[in-house]
Amino acid sequence: MEDRIDVEKEYGKLKYKLPNFKELDSEFEVSFIKEKEFLLRGIRRRVTEKIILSCRIIESLIYPTQSNIITAIESKELSEEQKKKMDYLYKKFMIFERESLRLDIDPSDKGDVDYINDVFNKWIKFKKDMIKIVEFMKDSWIKEEKSDKNNYFG
Repeated sequence: MEDRIDVEKEYGKLKYKLPNFKELDSEFEVSFIKEKEFLLRGIRRRVTEKIILSCRIIESLIYPTQSNIITAIESKELSEEQKKKMDYLYKKFMIFERESLRLDIDPSDKGDVDYINDVFNKWIKFKKDMIKIVEFMKDSWIKEEKSDKNNYFG
């Protein structure tokens, strides 16, 4: 069985200006990376995973499908103002996601470093917005549950 690498130790050996490892790991779980080779690329991909997850969450709300009960319930009470804010955030995330895709096609350590720093520096604000979005989603189920209780057996 192959031993896991000490990502923090390997990260410390990198000769680039990067975010604090513990903070980066706390947000993007980069310590789960298993390969020492192409460490920067692996970190960028871990960061991108959270960006993609955030895109899928927003997509489900601003582009709901009638065939999916989850999106129908969660997007039911979404205001136009909320949609505009989510659309703005979605576009920001898609720019990051597409930049990561470009870097997969045309790898560059400098590109990976710039990407990691850019996303990390903007993530704290975006994270606050994502928390509000997920709370909105959760609240839609609470409202749905209350509505069901009022209608249950008359």
